[in-house]
Amino acid sequence: MLPPQSGPQASHDILQEWVANHRMFVATLEELAGQLAALQPPSKERAAASQQQPSALLQRLLDRAPSEQLAAYASGTLPAKDHLQRSLPEALDANLRLLGVLAAEMRRFVGQVEAAADAAAAAALAGGVDDGSGSSSSAERGAETALLMAGALVGVSRETELVERATAAFTLTTPPEEVSAAAMVLALRPFVDDTLLSAALADKGMQAQQRGT
Repeated sequence: MLPPQSGPQASHDILQEWVANHRMFVATLEELAGQLAALQPPSKERAAASQQQPSALLQRLLDRAPSEQLAAYASGTLPAKDHLQRSLPEALDANLRLLGVLAAEMRRFVGQVEAAADAAAAAALAGGVDDGSGSSSSAERGAETALLMAGALVGVSRETELVERATAAFTLTTPPEEVSAAAMVLALRPFVDDTLLSAALADKGMQAQQRGT
């Protein structure tokens, strides 16, 4: 987490933190989907497979090196692990809480990006941004930085709204397929222009103070 800041260096760091939180949000969704799937009753296909006898080769392997994982593979079912069943509710609750924390953090970053975009626009109107050399850069450079910040703000703001809707929608009763599908969509960052975001992160105006830190 970053404390509230302002200025070029802050805007660069804030965007990086937003990207990191977005990636963690997607990873948490993927893990949550797997946990919810573990709560589902076995499908008809898996139930039918469990009635079939393992092949002779698998049976010999089971006889020589019995293991819970191999038995599960042979029967087409997952092993019933008592410790997993006990820890699963706690893990589910932790991930649902984490989604909320990440969504709130990303919303806070959006507010900071908005403040940074306003600062960049004000600097552009004033004739440029400080490039760290002791003199102002050209007005064109200031306008470019302001436009990049404004474009980045639109993308991260809309993407954060999508994250917030996902956070509010998912519960312990949500089908795992829906959570998995949401993770796949969010992984694509549909509202974020990756080229524009990369340009914003690489913009010298946004990193003007980095060389002095």
